[in-house]
Amino acid sequence: MDALKVIVEILTGKVFNIQVDKDATVAELKREIEAQEDLPNNRLILMFEGSLLNGNEAPLFEYGVGEGSHVYLFFHVIDNESTENFLLYSQECILYQPLQPRDS
Repeated sequence: MDALKVIVEILTGKVFNIQVDKDATVAELKREIEAQEDLPNNRLILMFEGSLLNGNEAPLFEYGVGEGSHVYLFFHVIDNESTENFLLYSQECILYQPLQPRDS
């Protein structure tokens, strides 16, 4: 296996390394994060260079992720009162919040 080291950073500032195969998919990276860090795979949101890694079956290299790439990790919010959520992001900031209806 040709290994690929990916640097993962959580919004809290925690940084850790994950090793995956160089041809690994987004889903495989999420599974490795879950196994190593005991984080729920189904809640993980990954971002690299301002782009969401949302195609679970897509290889990481299709997003430009390579050896030593720095991937940011966020979490889907569990909100029992709302099933609609959205992601706000810019180059400096990313926030995941429940979608609030507008007043008419």
